[in-house]
Amino acid sequence: MPPERYIEFCKGTFPNELSLNGLKVVVDCANGATYHIAPNVLRELGATVIAIGCEPNGVNINEEVGATDVRALQARVLAEKADLGIALDGDGDRVIMV
Repeated sequence: MPPERYIEFCKGTFPNELSLNGLKVVVDCANGATYHIAPNVLRELGATVIAIGCEPNGVNINEEVGATDVRALQARVLAEKADLGIALDGDGDRVIMV
């Protein structure tokens, strides 16, 4: 499935009566599978997005980022005064929110 179609699918699971407009969200993609999807989904739902852990190089998956190590996310949420922090793990099947 092309990424654009998957982004549309993800957005379609979000309740129409809700909006992320006005929210600042830090998303940590763990240098993994969700690095090009999660930030775009959140942006298209209206959030201001700060993305970290979005530079995979083939060996840095989950390396000091993501749901297995939320310290970078916690620090960035505080530094940005964000409303929400979302940490995904490398293959995108786990999530932790701060």
